[in-house]
Amino acid sequence: MKLKLTHRANGCKWICKPTTACTGSECTVRTNSVFKNSRLSLPQLIELTYEWSRNSTRTVTVAECCAGKTAVLRWYEILRAINTEYKENRQATIGDSGLTVEIHESVVTKRKYNRGRVADNNQTCDIFLELVQKRDYTTLQNIILRHVAPGSTILTDGRRAYNGLENTGFSHAMFNHSKNFVDPNDLFVHTQSIENLWGWIQQFIRSRIF
Repeated sequence: MKLKLTHRANGCKWICKPTTACTGSECTVRTNSVFKNSRLSLPQLIELTYEWSRNSTRTVTVAECCAGKTAVLRWYEILRAINTEYKENRQATIGDSGLTVEIHESVVTKRKYNRGRVADNNQTCDIFLELVQKRDYTTLQNIILRHVAPGSTILTDGRRAYNGLENTGFSHAMFNHSKNFVDPNDLFVHTQSIENLWGWIQQFIRSRIF
């Protein structure tokens, strides 16, 4: 096949001339790609993907790509879906024997109890986030069983949904968030790292809104 330049949005296409062995065909650089049915030009699509990958707001992407708000919103949704599918298909457990995993659920609107702090040297290693409709026993325990390796020490607040973790292959430490974020009897029992993560997520979501 020969590559031929075109004046269309695709920029170029491959052409196979008819022969006795082939009826002839042509395909563009978009064929069998996620960009196949888009009306945006390839430079716009590449720039849009780049802006999405660097967490640019949709307002910035609209300006940089010279594309409409609706188109940018649609492509952000497509790219998020591709990213989610990729991660779900390659999801591994975190934690292990001798390691600690902090677990916390939150409504992503404001910091719980308006307390806590964001450390300057916060270092969160492996993490997982999952969107749920309910925060009941079955939902939270199934998530933990899927994502956390047996033998891990799990730190949680006092929510009843976490009761019984010690019977499913984990060590379990918990405390009351309404009183403190660090166990006064054991300074290693805290969820400061996960609280810092929620603070970052809240800021990130707010920055993505027009």
